[in-house]
Amino acid sequence: MTEQHLTRFISYLSLIKQLAPTTIKTYVAGIRYNLKLRNMQAFDDSFMIKRILLGSGRTYISPSKRAALTLDKVTLFVKALPSVTQNPYKTKMFAAAILMSYYGLMRPGECVGSTHAVQFKNVIIHKDHVLITLDHSKANQDGSAEIIRINQVIGPMCPVETIKQYVKLRGKRPGAFFTSALGKPLSYQAYSAIFRQLCIRTGLDPKRYTPHSPRIGRVTDLKRLGATDGEVQTAGRWTSNAYKSYDRSVSRNMDRRKRSRGRCDGAVGGQKRKSQVPTTPTDPHPSGQRSGGHNRHPSNNRRNKNNNNQPKSSHHLQRTT
Repeated sequence: MTEQHLTRFISYLSLIKQLAPTTIKTYVAGIRYNLKLRNMQAFDDSFMIKRILLGSGRTYISPSKRAALTLDKVTLFVKALPSVTQNPYKTKMFAAAILMSYYGLMRPGECVGSTHAVQFKNVIIHKDHVLITLDHSKANQDGSAEIIRINQVIGPMCPVETIKQYVKLRGKRPGAFFTSALGKPLSYQAYSAIFRQLCIRTGLDPKRYTPHSPRIGRVTDLKRLGATDGEVQTAGRWTSNAYKSYDRSVSRNMDRRKRSRGRCDGAVGGQKRKSQVPTTPTDPHPSGQRSGGHNRHPSNNRRNKNNNNQPKSSHHLQRTT
């Protein structure tokens, strides 16, 4: 085997089979081990192989276990807040935080709980929109500020009106934008705890809905409304194709279904893995489980011949209207 053979094999696993980077590294480690057993060159220090493995990790789109908090679920959360917090100030604060996260596609650390969280001085409220300036963000490599515009929305879930109502209660204290009534910055732990209580109150799985779910839900809703990949990437301020893993729309789940089938078809060493098919377009949690390979017996072949005329089962994605 030559270095070119190994690089082509890695490209095949990454681009065609779309395997996870850790799985590809396992295959490569097995190949290198066998090459060493045969006293052959294992390409441990190959610059090309190192770079192609790094590239496979950057281009891989992992089906996230976090669920999407789409607008309908955001509405449920906001309506449930009064019974969860039992405090008018906290109700408005958490409502503003959730709606800002959703409509602004903001990461949790950009809203609460970190030194990079949005500051009061950086939130400019206009009549029909809000401008948020982020001095720091995860994808901001050059240190330049990023500006997020959140427009007014007709209805009770309007982020602009909710933010105005929160600021009226909060006052004009400098510091973090989201604070307690006494001025203490809202921590991620407190924000996450409220999310968990809201999940329990609305009947959602608290293990799958996290403070990152509004960002995922906004991407999903935008794709369902017909937004292009470029528009979503710009709105969420992504500098890579990581935004694609946030899409829980029907088309994206169909792509994942094909990817899962490709992994099953590419089983190596007699072992297969059942395809992981999402149960619904908005519920990407895989229901499939791994299963080991089985040796075929002649009786199985006869059984298969008898079942050739039986209709094969297939998975169907549920479409929402």
